[in-house]
Formats: sequence, structure tokens, C-alpha cells
Amino acid sequence: MLTPERVAGDRELLDRMGAALDALPPAQRAAIWLRDVEGLEAPEICAALGVSDANLRVLLHRGRTKLRDAAAILVEGTRNGTAARRT
Repeated sequence: MLTPERVAGDRELLDRMGAALDALPPAQRAAIWLRDVEGLEAPEICAALGVSDANLRVLLHRGRTKLRDAAAILVEGTRNGTAARRT
């Protein structure tokens, strides 16, 4: 059931994940945005960012790992009934 508390909690998680995305180094953030949000293919992203295919894979891996870690911390905090606050 959709409750005001659930909506507020979901909004907070989205805000925090947005902050985690914003905290990534610019090249990682751009690579993730272009690939996962805009849906561009690797050759297009490499040309746009001026990086090799191997470097793009590294940027995506490192950025996604950081986002995955941030999401795990946030989800674990909600499971434990505590809000994972940024310090």
C-alpha cells in the first residue's frame, strides 16, 4: 500500500542516490549518465569523452561500484529502521 511515509522514504532514497551520482568524479558520472540514462553505445561515449574503450569500461565499472556501495548502505539503513545519514 502506498502511504505518505513510503513516498517520503522513496523520495529520500532517490535524493540520496542522486547525491551519490553527483559525488562521482566527472568522468565516471558522465560515462554512467551517457550509457545508463541516455542509452548511448560505447563508441559514441568514447568519442564524446575522448577515452579509449578500455578506459570507458574502467570508468563504468568504478562508477557503478561506488553507486552500488552507496545503494547498499542506504538500503541496509532502511532495513534496520534507521536512516543512513550523510556526515
